[in-house]
Amino acid sequence: NTGELQWSIKTQNSVRGDMAYSQGYVIACDVIGRVYCIDPKSGKVIWIRDIREKTIHPVLNQGVVAHGDLVYAGQGASLTAIRISDGEVVWVNKDWKGGVSTVAAPVVDPVSEVLLTGAYWTGRFANDAISGKLLWEKKDDVTRIADNSPVAFDGYFFYTSPEYITQVEPLSGKELLRQKINYTVNTRSRPLITEKYYIVGTADRGVVAFDRGNS
Repeated sequence: NTGELQWSIKTQNSVRGDMAYSQGYVIACDVIGRVYCIDPKSGKVIWIRDIREKTIHPVLNQGVVAHGDLVYAGQGASLTAIRISDGEVVWVNKDWKGGVSTVAAPVVDPVSEVLLTGAYWTGRFANDAISGKLLWEKKDDVTRIADNSPVAFDGYFFYTSPEYITQVEPLSGKELLRQKINYTVNTRSRPLITEKYYIVGTADRGVVAFDRGNS
């Protein structure tokens, strides 16, 4: 209401990616892999969880995403599901390795409960959000160099590679659409999806909208 500072907490390192709000708490992850659960009313730190051991590579820029009482943070071997209510680790990814740091934010499709993450120059990876099992991966030359944040909309994943729009079935990884576009989209900007339009920020020519009914 007033803009007056209510609280602040000092994290061990910088927080560069998305935070999440779920179960009444704010969750953030710093670039070295320390996850903080914070009471947004008081600023009290409820719990802290380190999801890495003796390494800071790659730097974690992508932030976190929450689904129900679980929050997901990390990349590759540090990709971790943590229970928000008590800070306990539910699963740690064992199926794919890290690669170069990405700024693409992770996303969970609430219908299929599939978590989509990625690693720059490596690929995009879909894990079962509840069990952590790897469901599919895409490591082709179009997909692996994408830093665009994916979107879950109407039961599908959507994301933009440098010159392509892609629509994917979350459980199978089947591509329903891969359309070439004449724009350089290698930005963190998360696309805005509506029933009619696919709208995305570009690296070279501002914001563009594509007609989803005329692909």
